[in-house]
Amino acid sequence: MPLPDYEFDDFLDDESGIFVNGYADGRFDLRITTAEGEFFVCVPEGELQDFMRNFFSGNGLDIFRF
Repeated sequence: MPLPDYEFDDFLDDESGIFVNGYADGRFDLRITTAEGEFFVCVPEGELQDFMRNFFSGNGLDIFRF
């Protein structure tokens, strides 16, 4: 699967988001954009809800504790 073109990024410094790049073998390939930069992570399908809850609750890098 080809990767999306991230050359143009219209996020402001205070905006953040989670983007699904793909799904394979029960895991989501996510691109996370925060004021600190971009992160990439694979999250198991059963743990996605906890991951999203941590991200949007403002727990900073605790989002990786899912």
